[in-house]
Amino acid sequence: AIEKTFKDYYAGIGVPTEIETEGDGRSDHATFKNVGIPVGGLFTGASRTKSSAQAQKWGGTAGTAFDRCYHSSCDTTANINDTALDRNSDAIAHAVWTLGSGPVVPPGDAYENTADVAVPDNGAAVTSTVTVAGRTGNAPAALKVGVDIKHTWRGDLVVDLVAPDGTAYRLKNSSSSDSADNVIATYTVDASAEAANGAWKLRVQDIAAQDTGYVDSWKLTF
Repeated sequence: AIEKTFKDYYAGIGVPTEIETEGDGRSDHATFKNVGIPVGGLFTGASRTKSSAQAQKWGGTAGTAFDRCYHSSCDTTANINDTALDRNSDAIAHAVWTLGSGPVVPPGDAYENTADVAVPDNGAAVTSTVTVAGRTGNAPAALKVGVDIKHTWRGDLVVDLVAPDGTAYRLKNSSSSDSADNVIATYTVDASAEAANGAWKLRVQDIAAQDTGYVDSWKLTF
């Protein structure tokens, strides 16, 4: 959730990102991680050596540290990259607000399918089924649809919830600008017109070439 929040933010302002590997396990994070508290963050420079591709992408000199002054006497205010500091500060504020101010959803009855379903590249739609039984009346007006789809370019994906009677509820449209990976989200659907019991389906289609993925799991929470 932390990583997705940062990726979404930077995608929204058109700033490319890379997977951050430097911070995992370092002293600032370790005591939290060791007791099961999720950790995440942003990385722009430390002792890690910059590759030629990274130097071309971000500037600087290949074969040298991202921050040549890391833990050194030259690490003064003159060594601050004001652009990176400003962008990262905004991103952190956005993440704190997004992760800390979301609505509290009371627990409910969950119905889940954890079987993997491959999503063919630029192919036909696939479905994964959750069968709901033993309930009375209709589904709620705030039916929660939790989706975990692993994919290398989520902008290719169109995702629908299909009710037992065949009515489709669009959860996610495709978008050429949605360049991040994976769809890990909870959607709210007004399903009050649908009978609660029956075979509910998550329908996923990849509408563009060159990227692959699969439905990892999904669930309905009443």
